[in-house]
Amino acid sequence: MEYATIKTMKTQANIDKRQLARWLVTLYEIKPERARFLPYGECGWIYHIHTFDAAYVLKLKQPDLCGGSFTQQIINTHMALYYDYGIRQISAPPLRATSGDYINTLGDYDAIVVPYIEGTPAYDMTLSDLHQRKLGSLVATLHRCKLHADERPPVERFSLRFARKLGDIFREIQAAEGQSTFNRWQQQTVDALQQAYPKLKKMAAQFAALAKVLRSDADLNDNFVLCHGDPSSGNVIVSPDDNVYLIDWDAPIMAPPERDLFHLRQWPMAMDNYQNMMDYPDMDARVLHYYQLEWDLQEVVEFGERILYGADDAEQDEHDWTELESHMKGISLL
Repeated sequence: MEYATIKTMKTQANIDKRQLARWLVTLYEIKPERARFLPYGECGWIYHIHTFDAAYVLKLKQPDLCGGSFTQQIINTHMALYYDYGIRQISAPPLRATSGDYINTLGDYDAIVVPYIEGTPAYDMTLSDLHQRKLGSLVATLHRCKLHADERPPVERFSLRFARKLGDIFREIQAAEGQSTFNRWQQQTVDALQQAYPKLKKMAAQFAALAKVLRSDADLNDNFVLCHGDPSSGNVIVSPDDNVYLIDWDAPIMAPPERDLFHLRQWPMAMDNYQNMMDYPDMDARVLHYYQLEWDLQEVVEFGERILYGADDAEQDEHDWTELESHMKGISLL
């Protein structure tokens, strides 16, 4: 199983610190004492904002990066879980600005502000059995939630988006052959993708065939649950008082339980507690295979896009190439 890849932003957003401070004061009445860039954002930019008596996280995204930005529909889901269901082992929903909006604009970025949770992400520590059991209980609680129609997040469609994007990348590489000047990291990415093309083509074909089967399975579609969408090690936080939190509510989804269990199964005690609470002993191997293929294709596509089409930033490109190469070797593409 492959879970370790973190699509971090190594360089800051194109925002002046004074502009950021004025924006926080004007829209949120938050007067920052300092703002620290955190290079942990997956397809976004994250800043840790400190005031005299509180701390916040500022999250910035660009709509054309990694499939989109924040949506009010998803924020409605987050608020329903936190306020209506009273689930407190998740990050608090975004703050409402003086404009009345939860999603605002800062320069070229869409932005939200959320209260900061003090703690250590699971990728920086080993979860104890107790932590794992708390995480399993939390995921089971989420899967039991029955939201009203206007509070539900998007529904799983078993999309072929990453297979199509992979095809687009190869077509653009082919069209540019002999005409474009690539930098070092772009050329290495092009060479690696071309070397892996036969295996990637087969993987994409398997993914498409499996998606078609799952879309046509009425029983599967009738039993979707509310999923976090990505309870991987970067989104699991252990607080100083040993509580376990799920953060990063940018992509909740109505989907098969396997959407979350695909990640949860790396922690045996979490799975054990989940299965005890949910009486869900057998995972659907077809769905797990779909999510494994989706994960593998997504990592290749998103790292590839960032290197080939993102800002020409050597530090960021080197980081992304290292992660792409590691991922491709990990799934035997190189």
